[in-house]
Amino acid sequence: MRNSLVTSRLNLGSVVPIHRDCSSVSLLANIVTRASRPCHYKCALPVLGFELWFGLNYNLRVPDEFVNPINASTRICAVYGFPIKHSASPAMQNAGLAALGLNWRYIACEVAPENLRAAIEGAKAMRFVGLNLTVPHKLLAVDFVDEFDESVKRWGAVNTIRIEGRDKHSTWLPIHQFGDVQPDKIRAHGFNTDAEAITRSLREDLGIELGGARVLLLGAGGAGRVAALKLAAENVGELFLVNRTHSKASAVAAEIRRRHLNVKIQVGYPRGEVDLCINATSIGLSPNDPLPLDTRQFSLRQAHAAYDLIYRPAETLFLQTAKAGGSKVANGLGMLLYQGAKALEIWTGQSAPISVMREALTKEVYKQSTIHSPQSTVQSPQSTAGGAHTEG
Repeated sequence: MRNSLVTSRLNLGSVVPIHRDCSSVSLLANIVTRASRPCHYKCALPVLGFELWFGLNYNLRVPDEFVNPINASTRICAVYGFPIKHSASPAMQNAGLAALGLNWRYIACEVAPENLRAAIEGAKAMRFVGLNLTVPHKLLAVDFVDEFDESVKRWGAVNTIRIEGRDKHSTWLPIHQFGDVQPDKIRAHGFNTDAEAITRSLREDLGIELGGARVLLLGAGGAGRVAALKLAAENVGELFLVNRTHSKASAVAAEIRRRHLNVKIQVGYPRGEVDLCINATSIGLSPNDPLPLDTRQFSLRQAHAAYDLIYRPAETLFLQTAKAGGSKVANGLGMLLYQGAKALEIWTGQSAPISVMREALTKEVYKQSTIHSPQSTVQSPQSTAGGAHTEG
């Protein structure tokens, strides 16, 4: 391969390198279907509306876990979000796919809310294997998928989509099972893997027994609503909901009262101590963000444990303050791992390689520096302001 810059004969743009994390779908958007002249280089690429940098070996532009390069048979999975550049899901999922020996790749795509319907339809048209959805798409996607799993009906949000095809016997199957055969019809099947992931992470990372616990939940949006419903299903003793928009918290509280008569639910801050305080807001993603609660009404010293769905930065101000007050703390890395592992199982029909995915995720998220806490030592990218807390 020549160590030079190959310029598109359409000459429509400036140099756009193809990055190894494939985190942008501008690659697809810039493909020009009306080629003006045949390409004189020996490659299977169409003529593109940008310039291609071939100075790097092709294999170095894809994750190291894969032995074989991307080819015409490679299947694609993706995560949609807005923004999305912070996402650690590609590192985790590509490690899992490689461990399973699949010729699949997982990419991150920035999709604005107004384009979500078109992006899901695009994934169906291009026969993607599946999708994950992160902020702000989980509630919006409920209206854009063709079929609901029971988990979506129960928790009211979609964070995982499996693309399926209908065969000649009218049976719906995962799209990757069709090979070169064209299915009769294609649909997007929605799932929710967040709910089980958050309670598993709470138990494993904080040792919390949720039954009978007093819990303060900050945030009643997409992730907060799912967390509230799941906590109620786990029979917490008392659940306190706080949200910037009071009416949204009230609506979630009303739903819990209808579905879980034995759970005491209240909108507002508790008096006295709680067993657990959870941040399910996006406050903390930026290093300059304030605390996500009103300290005049509640002090984190009143919480025995604190959990932040945000995983990057590893220690938000919320967790730093709680730890300084003596609380046991954990971030949302465990939730990201378990929801992603379940999504992989939904797509592949195989058991997820949890240990491989955990190692890749930890390496990706905590690769820059180290933070010490009384409970554990974790590594954190101090300068990173991303890290969506509700990915996948």
